Amino acid sequence: MSEQTSSQSASLSQELARNVPEGFFSPLSSPLAPVYIDCAHRLEVSAGESARLELQEARQLVVDIVSSHPEFAWPDDYVGADIRVRASKVLNHLFEVHWLEDRTESLYERWVILSPALRPLLHMLRELAADNISE
Repeated sequence: MSEQTSSQSASLSQELARNVPEGFFSPLSSPLAPVYIDCAHRLEVSAGESARLELQEARQLVVDIVSSHPEFAWPDDYVGADIRVRASKVLNHLFEVHWLEDRTESLYERWVILSPALRPLLHMLRELAADNISE
């Protein structure tokens, strides 16, 4: 099927809906977007080519990112919460929107897997950050 035929049969939004989980882009419009983006970026860098990290390592990375945003205006349900509680909420949300997947290999071995759609999203965000869009 040619690209032209494909574009006539489905719009870009329809193609995205077929290939990207519902809610996948919601962290980008959240008040917590800077935290979600920094967490995803740091997890991707740490995961490397394998696109996976041990759950405990991922948790610690998210704690580090959350603690690196002390001036951040946290939503009411985060205010007063311990940094580890905030980090758990952030990590859980990344699982909910399918930026990350939880994989249990054995009783003592749990992994965080980066969604295949996360790398292209982070690539696009890095490109936007590097370019002067106003030109």
